[in-house]
Amino acid sequence: MRCVQLCSHVKILKKQILNPSFYTNQVRHGSILYSAICVERHPVITPDKSRIEEHFSEILSKIEEENSYLSDHEVRHLKELQAAKMKQESADEETANAEAADAETITALDLEDKWDAEVKSFTPASRITQADDSGDQQSLDRKLDSSLYLLVKQNIAGREHWVLPQATWEEGETLRQTAERALSSVCGDVRANVLGNAPCAVAKYEPPTDAEEQPIKINMKTGQDVINLINDIACSPNLLCNATVVKVVLDTTKAKTRNSKQKFPYTAIAQNLIDSHSLNDNISLSLLRRKIQTVYQEQYSKLIKNITRNWIEIDFFVRQDFKLPLETSATANEFIPGKPESEQQSNSSPERPASSSTCTVVTPVKTRTDCEKCPTAKKLTFSFKKTLQNEKKKLTRYKHLSANFKQVYKVRETRQKVKRHEEKLESLKLEVRNKEIKIKYLQSKLTTAVNRNNDLLKEIGNLQSENARLQKDLVGSKTECKGLKKEVKASHSNLLVIDQLRSEIEEYQTQSTNKSDVFISMKGKTYSPVIRRCIYQQLLCDVPITNCGTLLWNFVTTVLQKKIDRVPCATTCSQMAYELGVLSTLQLTEFMLSQQYLCLSWDATSLEGEHVNEIHVTANKTECLILDIKHLPGGKSSDYVTHVMSAMTEAAASYARYSGSRQEEVYHAIKSSISATLTDRAAVNACVTRQLRDELESELIQLNCNVHPLDSVAREVRRMLSQLDKEHGITGHCYGTDGTAANLINAVSVLRFKDGTGDPLGFKNLLRQHDLPMGTFVRYVGNRLHIMFHLAGILMTHHAMLLAFTEDQCTAGGLLRSSIMKDLKNEKIMVQVWALGVCGKVFSGPWMTRFYSSQMSNLEMGPHVQQCVKNMETWLENPNLLLQPTEDAFGTTLNPEQDSVWGALLEYGEQNEEFQVVCLKEVLRGALTVLNRQLNDFISGAFADPSADMREKTAGAPSHNMSSERNLGCYDRLWRRAPNATVGFLTGKVKCKMNRTLEWLNSKTPIEQEKLIEFVVNEAREERVRAFAEQKSLCGAISQRKQEVALLRKKSKRNSLIRQINKAIKEKDVCELPCSDSLKDRLKKYFEDPTSVVGMLVVHTVDITDWYARVLKSLPGKFEFSYWSMNETESSAVDFIRPVNDFFADAVQGDVAFL
Repeated sequence: MRCVQLCSHVKILKKQILNPSFYTNQVRHGSILYSAICVERHPVITPDKSRIEEHFSEILSKIEEENSYLSDHEVRHLKELQAAKMKQESADEETANAEAADAETITALDLEDKWDAEVKSFTPASRITQADDSGDQQSLDRKLDSSLYLLVKQNIAGREHWVLPQATWEEGETLRQTAERALSSVCGDVRANVLGNAPCAVAKYEPPTDAEEQPIKINMKTGQDVINLINDIACSPNLLCNATVVKVVLDTTKAKTRNSKQKFPYTAIAQNLIDSHSLNDNISLSLLRRKIQTVYQEQYSKLIKNITRNWIEIDFFVRQDFKLPLETSATANEFIPGKPESEQQSNSSPERPASSSTCTVVTPVKTRTDCEKCPTAKKLTFSFKKTLQNEKKKLTRYKHLSANFKQVYKVRETRQKVKRHEEKLESLKLEVRNKEIKIKYLQSKLTTAVNRNNDLLKEIGNLQSENARLQKDLVGSKTECKGLKKEVKASHSNLLVIDQLRSEIEEYQTQSTNKSDVFISMKGKTYSPVIRRCIYQQLLCDVPITNCGTLLWNFVTTVLQKKIDRVPCATTCSQMAYELGVLSTLQLTEFMLSQQYLCLSWDATSLEGEHVNEIHVTANKTECLILDIKHLPGGKSSDYVTHVMSAMTEAAASYARYSGSRQEEVYHAIKSSISATLTDRAAVNACVTRQLRDELESELIQLNCNVHPLDSVAREVRRMLSQLDKEHGITGHCYGTDGTAANLINAVSVLRFKDGTGDPLGFKNLLRQHDLPMGTFVRYVGNRLHIMFHLAGILMTHHAMLLAFTEDQCTAGGLLRSSIMKDLKNEKIMVQVWALGVCGKVFSGPWMTRFYSSQMSNLEMGPHVQQCVKNMETWLENPNLLLQPTEDAFGTTLNPEQDSVWGALLEYGEQNEEFQVVCLKEVLRGALTVLNRQLNDFISGAFADPSADMREKTAGAPSHNMSSERNLGCYDRLWRRAPNATVGFLTGKVKCKMNRTLEWLNSKTPIEQEKLIEFVVNEAREERVRAFAEQKSLCGAISQRKQEVALLRKKSKRNSLIRQINKAIKEKDVCELPCSDSLKDRLKKYFEDPTSVVGMLVVHTVDITDWYARVLKSLPGKFEFSYWSMNETESSAVDFIRPVNDFFADAVQGDVAFL
């Protein structure tokens, strides 16, 4: 809604007489300032068109239709008409067959009939609302095509009036604030936007002099009067000008109302004439009144506007008509009828204005008694009569022209109606022609169908005759069959003899084979299941495929002491790796069909720039089977969802082909068994879970790995300690940006493992001297789980040993040794390391033991997390409890006698320094921040007290997703060992090894094993073909992603260039543009004279295609070009409009060549 302020300035006069000098000389009385507000609701829908508007719209539509090109639908319709005509004229068989083939197509006329039916079935919504029907004037849902204004009934001077919301101005307020207060105080909370701070109208209202005797009157009795007044003001051209002072609203309305009700005082004038001339005996009052009314209405009502002069004119002519003497008044204005007002001479006294109740006429100096003989009166009468005659002639001519115009208009309207009827007739004729063409087309179809029916009848007759002939032949063949049966019985005895001889031959061949020293490896055209299982075992033991055949030959000749007829080559062995993948898929599908609830997990990693995703399922916390491992084009949610759904579909298809079941049933059973997902806390994984709910049509429970929060805890603790270094001015010497404590731990890890920079040999010798295991100092990998906290405890335990090593025995080059030595001697840095070690013993270490080592489901960890958070909050409130704790965060007792690291940390904590407490608080605060953010569901959310149904569905979901880490680690190791191997080869080996597929195969009976191996031989061939096709499509998808990134980069670069060009155009400075000097000169000329480029010819490269272009016009901010191809002339050019900055950007990028 729109709000407009109205300001009313009311002067209060206490028994004062108004005079003209009151406004100009001084202000003697106080004022009250009112502010009113006009709230408007704009039209919601467009108003109905008038007849002229509809007619004009139809004319424009017809003009547009005549000037437009044919649409695709019209072109199609013309082509169909031409085709139908050609089919009708052609009579050969080929055309008839083509006509029959096209019989089922949908034509343009069919589409038009369909569209007409849709239009007729459409019913528009009503423009009249329920509020309009009920007459509810307080609803905004009415008069949707008009503006609505807010009116309220307020008490003004003791009376109720329909007015705009108004309020009195108070000290310290602006007029806008007063208007807003008026709206809120009267109407409550109304959502409206106030336009501007200055009022759109200012009015002054002067109340009566005696306020007690005459109260304030407002003549706007109804809301419609206020609306009319607002519309009148809105039509003013200077409505919103601040310098415009709008006349007072109330006074104007009163004046209009008073003037509208006033009638011309014919009776008063007549009575005045009778009284002044004593005409009571000569003429009646009614006759004189009718004469005055006739004179006023017929001759002078349109010419004389001043009432006083009106009376004088009427008095003058009435006196002439009735032959009355003219009177002379020395105090009246001298007035000569017929003369302009500007030429009249005024002799009136300013002290005594003329009265409107009496009428006196000024005559010349000499008073004439015979008015009819007065030359002046005769001249005036003659001039008025002549003027009257001219006006009558004009009126007659106007009437004649009006009649002619009406006749011409009727003729024109008739012609337009005839033209419209002719156009309608043409359209009907065209429609009839279209219907005729359609009828002919249907008749041709009917003729074709009848011919086809006749051909079928003939063919049926031929078949019936053929059937009769075959029945005759059947009778003869029955007799022949009886003879053949007798021959079969005679040959049956011969077959028994042949079978006996065949069995004897096979027995002889078996005896000869057993006596042979050759091991048969082939079964038909493929290798036997025994050979294949041997190759399977070698592949799982990472034997190179080139050595598998040699190893098998050595085994047979050495262990079995036989010769083998044939061993598989390297290509065959690589194919058998695909067979391992198919076996694992069958094992996984059988496992999924046997479970009621499964947990689906996945994780991805990057291997040399390629995105590898792994999918596995779990059922009972320990059994984890890989579904698939595949390379994806990227890390979008659609990539993950496509991988999951395709892997499940392929698994269902393979198992259905093996078992003979229906693929849909197997796929539905697999989908229904998945009840939860387990992933890392990444936004893309949450998106994937939501999309899988839609794909699987199941409410999946989204679970997260609860070991990975330790990564975020380590990152947050490093950040808190880094801020602590800045606050206390702690400066370390070891390289890094993670804080002095983390930098020291990283430096010790480099000293232990990195050759060249560190001293691995000396460090291992140091560990041997102190009888320490080689794995005492593990490799530091940043924020990986609780490695940092564990190394901090080890560093505090062997602090003296490391300090002595760096001082005397270390041979590391550079500044590494001295930096470690200096930081080991820094007490504040060691206090931070001690705090990290304490956190590792009371929090991160027990966390790994509780949720990684133990077999606990995901939702069973809720009470443990709550206990851990509660204890850590207690320690944060009183950090002194952590200086000598007896239990960890989960309530497990800590024994320093059994744990040397914990004993060393307790010994160091006995110092009880203030900085120790500060470091412990920062470490605990960082850990609690992460736990409350990432594990809020287990603390106070949906998983804090899960239902029995939820526990049952997630019973097989482990507390972590580290199985994906192990599977991807195995894949990474095999890939680095054989970087040229295909994805299918590596996936088959990883799936078979991690799923223990050969153990599952050995659990089957020998018949089932042989059946499985025979199935996977053929299935693996198809799998290999699919793998190669997927690899090819993957390359295409990656190329497309690269092109999208390149396009985005190119678009960003172009946008930057356009911004530079816009800046150059605005400032008219081309020095900073990365272009040639010639182009800069052209830009300078364009800045000086934009029309200088008109007529310029260029070669513009658009989408690798060269076009000639000429500048036709130079418009503000854009050019109008005409383009034509290299093989065309300029006469066939097409006009286009391009922005200036876009054209010069192409020129800077080298896509425009100036000719």
